[in-house]
Amino acid sequence: QGQPSEFLMLSLSVFSIFLAFFSWKYVERPFRDKNRFGRTKILFFSAIGLLSFASFGLLGHAENGFQKRIQGWKELKEIPTVNVNYCHNKGRKTSSEMERGEYCFVGNGDLKVSIIGDSHAAALFDAAHDYLATIDKSAIAVSGGFCAPLLNGFEAGEDCKEAIHIALNHAIASEEIETIVLAAEWANYSTGYREDNPPKMWRDDQGIAKNSSENAEIFKRSFSLTFDTLSKSGKNIIIVYPVPEFKQHSYNWIGKQVLFNDIPNVNAAASTLPTISMLDYKKRNKDIFEVFERY
Repeated sequence: QGQPSEFLMLSLSVFSIFLAFFSWKYVERPFRDKNRFGRTKILFFSAIGLLSFASFGLLGHAENGFQKRIQGWKELKEIPTVNVNYCHNKGRKTSSEMERGEYCFVGNGDLKVSIIGDSHAAALFDAAHDYLATIDKSAIAVSGGFCAPLLNGFEAGEDCKEAIHIALNHAIASEEIETIVLAAEWANYSTGYREDNPPKMWRDDQGIAKNSSENAEIFKRSFSLTFDTLSKSGKNIIIVYPVPEFKQHSYNWIGKQVLFNDIPNVNAAASTLPTISMLDYKKRNKDIFEVFERY
């Protein structure tokens, strides 16, 4: 549940000194005494130790990590995350494949939609598939980590710029596609950071940010060009507003509650998730809301 406190780390450091002392006195010193422990005894105890650890490891492997001891483990493993989404991972197409017209699709039916963005867009794919299948429609699904759905040469993630340009230009030119959906962790591109990570400098066709504060201007001009270009296509353009971002990874939080805090099931663990204030949400997305409201 977050980072360990300074007091806990200091306590563990002091405790490790005591452990080191007892280990030296009652393990290391006795075993260095050749009169008490000859080579035969050392080999014997070493073999017993190795066999014990190996046996325990093999048993743990056979029992899938002793999952049965944990209530709610099966439920936890069944929670879908973006990391297992097909179009975001195994089904994700390269720039070269998309240039040849090869795309990953969600839904089932006539192609009418293109969903483009980073992992936040990929988080929509499963729901989009279920909905579109009920109305006999399908969508192109293009996503990648840190792949901001922006033109103007905007670049944050590796190998994203070309793929995003191909996907957006294809959506604009396609006579079949009627709706283009853009979704992303927008504040990551206006600020250059997420959570407490050090900020990064993004770039576009006009150059790279000299400091993190310039990321906002690079985002604004890239979004402006992107939106104007898409609007001229005559398509229906949907921009998905940013979702709240939590410093604590929800899946990891639930897992720790189930595994270590004796909470009986996933639903009960989910009810303990920390919240984020509307004030923090608005502060994080201040530049984003200014741009979106303008359009």
